Amino acid sequence: MAAFPTSIGDQLERSSTLSHSNYVALDIMDDGEASTRVLGDDVWVSIRCSFAYLTQADRDTLRAFLITNRAGVITWTIDGVDYSGYFDGGHTESKAGNRYNVSFVYRAKEV
Repeated sequence: MAAFPTSIGDQLERSSTLSHSNYVALDIMDDGEASTRVLGDDVWVSIRCSFAYLTQADRDTLRAFLITNRAGVITWTIDGVDYSGYFDGGHTESKAGNRYNVSFVYRAKEV
């Protein structure tokens, strides 16, 4: 288990979105009535993380962390909430002048 680098994590853009899943399945029965089922005890969140205007040093640190920990469990405190999860897919990078933008999806649950 690895902790997300605090120096980089504090730069998470406010435009990053958190999509919560309650893992409830809705089944429509033959008579038209709805039946719901809870599929698990945990509530997961997919966070579309965006980091904008990073210096090259911060971009290099973040990129190395994403690659090194791509298959591991990551802990991260975001806005005072502790999460534990993993990176869902790869990451994207772009450059604006001498600054870098990096984005990825972090799928986690509150711990």
